[in-house]
Amino acid sequence: MRGRDQSPRGAIRLNQMNPADSGAHRQTAVIRRLMDRPAVIAAVAVGPSDSIPTSIDGVAPILMSIKFIDDRALSRIATQLRLTNLRKFDQDALPIGDFGFDLNDPDGKAIGCFAWTPKRPGAEIVHNVVPFIAVALIGLALLAAFVLRYMRRTAAAIAAGETRLRHLAMHDPLCGLPNRIYFGERLEAVIEEVRGGTAPAAVFYIDLDHFKDVNDTLGHRVGDELIRNVTLRLSHTLRGGELVARLGGDEFAVISSIAGDSEQMMGLAQRIIAAICAPYIINGHNIIIGASLGIAMVDNKCGTATDIMRYADMALYRAKNEGRNRACIYDAAMDADLSSRKLLEADLREAIENDRLRLLYQPVVNKSGEAVVSKRSAAGRIRPAAKFRRANSSPLPSTAD
Repeated sequence: MRGRDQSPRGAIRLNQMNPADSGAHRQTAVIRRLMDRPAVIAAVAVGPSDSIPTSIDGVAPILMSIKFIDDRALSRIATQLRLTNLRKFDQDALPIGDFGFDLNDPDGKAIGCFAWTPKRPGAEIVHNVVPFIAVALIGLALLAAFVLRYMRRTAAAIAAGETRLRHLAMHDPLCGLPNRIYFGERLEAVIEEVRGGTAPAAVFYIDLDHFKDVNDTLGHRVGDELIRNVTLRLSHTLRGGELVARLGGDEFAVISSIAGDSEQMMGLAQRIIAAICAPYIINGHNIIIGASLGIAMVDNKCGTATDIMRYADMALYRAKNEGRNRACIYDAAMDADLSSRKLLEADLREAIENDRLRLLYQPVVNKSGEAVVSKRSAAGRIRPAAKFRRANSSPLPSTAD
């Protein structure tokens, strides 16, 4: 302040004094270590600067102020400068990540050591954002779990619906047996298995006799209940590995592993007929029906499922013509007979269309229509029935033929 030493030792000057300034009192401020503590020391000459001559001002009293840089002062500085955790520290104990600053005088002596935690905007942002990100991730995880659970439930419902729809499409709604579609698929599979080397199989084509009379006389409700009872009897008669299906109306079909032995096949057919022909008691009505069966073999030389069903149908037709309530096994003669019938039918249709029919004789029957008493020839002559019978030893063909 007096100007005797412009560079005081052991202190850091905070302002520069200019002796030429006569319009103001001399003043100075330094930072130095005082009483083993860092402090800010400020000094100013006392008295108004305008009324004091320069010579008197040089010896004017001096007012000094000392402010130790303690924790309270550092707290104010940290607030103003926005420094986090500003403090004095020992040089050997600086934490990792903090920034340290050594305040030294011009001679290099330490006045004080200070440290603070520098701000890391990125870390702060991450620290502030992490909770929201965690909440968002948890929300997404819950949403994903909910969606996955919903998808699984939906997939299970769709699978169950598809299974139910397939069951409805492949089974008869009245009795629950496999229908014609299921039976056809299973028959195709059995044919492939037999061609692959497994044991032959057999198809039993069943037609209920006099079922239409039950529907016409007792109603369709009784007829439906009769179909259910027939289904139960067939299921109890057959073995577990045999497939029984309802093809429609009063027609049923069975795929059995009993094949190759005619006696075994006929034995199973007779058991089926006996089970179906036993009397039924439905809604107080005693109902008796019959059954006719056609049997076709499934071996490694068989054709398609359509051919097998055609063979079984021809055998069924033969069983009905032979008096019903019986079973017939398909053979090649049935096919030949059917072919000859088809040819005869075609020839007869052509003869009718082209007027090629010629009368050879006309039987004359009695009043009941049960006996032939004579015949009329093409020339108009009448021959007695006895002579007619001698001339024609074989009986007349029946209407069934």
